[in-house]
Amino acid sequence: MESYESVLLVKSEVFVFKIPPRPSNRGH
Repeated sequence: MESYESVLLVKSEVFVFKIPPRPSNRGH
């Protein structure tokens, strides 16, 4: 379970880090 959660977290971070170039705080 830990591995699965870790993979999800890493994928989420990579996805957010790769797609949006942090356009200020307009997404959230």
